[in-house]
Amino acid sequence: MRNTQSRTVVVLATLLSCTIASFSSIASAEPAWKKTIPAFSAGKQPALKPQKLDYVMSWNGKLNSGRLTMIFDKEGAHYKNLYVSQAYGRSTGLASLLFPFVFNYTSFTKPGSYEPVVFVSEETDKEDTTRIENKYQKSSTSHSRTITDKKTSKVEKKPKKVFKQRNTHDPLSAMLYLRGRELKNGQVVNLCLFPFRSAQYAQVTVLGREKHNGYACIKLDLRIRNVDYDTHELKEYKKLKKATIWITDDEDRILVELRSKVFIGDVRTVLKKRG
Repeated sequence: MRNTQSRTVVVLATLLSCTIASFSSIASAEPAWKKTIPAFSAGKQPALKPQKLDYVMSWNGKLNSGRLTMIFDKEGAHYKNLYVSQAYGRSTGLASLLFPFVFNYTSFTKPGSYEPVVFVSEETDKEDTTRIENKYQKSSTSHSRTITDKKTSKVEKKPKKVFKQRNTHDPLSAMLYLRGRELKNGQVVNLCLFPFRSAQYAQVTVLGREKHNGYACIKLDLRIRNVDYDTHELKEYKKLKKATIWITDDEDRILVELRSKVFIGDVRTVLKKRG
């Protein structure tokens, strides 16, 4: 009887240890999408020389709703060791009456690989100004956010967050990194983004080549899903159903048009001036 009890205890202990090990392995397993994120590397395209690009934003290509300017390789004595990009603009016309909005984004990246170092965002709407500073390390992104009420000037600092993931991009570094890929027809490029307050998983598919708005272009399909902050599982991004992108099929590969199907309709960003 004693031997039987001993064997039973051993069997139960073995089963329990195996069960614990199984749960541990499940808990530690990373979502599959993480393995598809490439490391930062210098692209095949030459470095993007100083560029200033002016865009008009519209709903359905008819009602102008905003202006956007992007500057790449911004010069500045205190930016000697970094490549600086900037995007700024505002809502205009009827959109500015309904949704007054002014924004200014600055990206600091390492030359060549366009690996992000710091991304600073400032956005002002009817009620407040939000300033975001994201710092990108080798295996994580730290996020801080400050909100200033326009009426009372009261400043609210949100708790700092850290997202653990390697090779994460800001919005402008992602554009620079993408232009350096080979971009063969049918090729898929996967990116992890931490653009503002949370992480996203982006899949860019090369649809082909075509003439668009007077430019020889590479046509791209963009799909974005949100990343759960705690589990890192992918979730639907309801604000953006899909987007189509045209970039020039030359050594610069600059944005010609971004056409997005979002929750408020068809939003278009079209290049008007290249300098």
